[in-house]
Amino acid sequence: MSTAYKSPQSQGARPPVSLSQAGQAVSVRAPIALVGALVLNDTFQMVKLPANTVLEDLILDLDSLDSNAAPTAVLQVGIANAAGTALLGPVLLATTGAQSKAGGEFRPTGVDTPRLTSKPYDRFLLVLAQTGPATATTPTASGALKGAWQPSTVYQTGDTITLANGSMFKVTGGGGTVSSPIASQPEWNTTTAQTTADNGLTWTCISIVVGLTARYRNQVFGA
Repeated sequence: MSTAYKSPQSQGARPPVSLSQAGQAVSVRAPIALVGALVLNDTFQMVKLPANTVLEDLILDLDSLDSNAAPTAVLQVGIANAAGTALLGPVLLATTGAQSKAGGEFRPTGVDTPRLTSKPYDRFLLVLAQTGPATATTPTASGALKGAWQPSTVYQTGDTITLANGSMFKVTGGGGTVSSPIASQPEWNTTTAQTTADNGLTWTCISIVVGLTARYRNQVFGA
């Protein structure tokens, strides 16, 4: 069964766009950690494209999504339909199976992308799993699953936690140490394979992440 992901950026406040900022550009990146393996028709509602703005650039960044020797996973980027279940209009960016296997950063290459006219209403940029993976890559947890992070808790090497945004972290150093005694969590580095220090513990991010950076420009002119 496919999953409909929504980034915090698409659900929260957008960067302000006002008449005093006419012509200015804003770049917004939205990362989403998969809660399981990528499957056909997974959707990722990423960045809100505010009313009266025009899209200037896109960067899709992703971890490896397909480990097969003949990978098939294809992601497409475009404007979401009203239900957020499909792309409305042209595909602005698409990966190949080989790119989805290798991971990395990808930009549009066609002369007409990401050329979009501005609209007087908000839109959302959507990433769609147009083709599922031949062999899906999944997060690897070798130790005990501990649920959410807790303060003043002894964690052993290999223990795995899951953050509210779906990012998964595994203890890779300092096993047997108590986590931070205060309720506020560490500043998590949610980049795959990167580490976060926590009161003597070392957490390594093991999530599989799909991210999208959109640069858009305000097209509202006049006083």
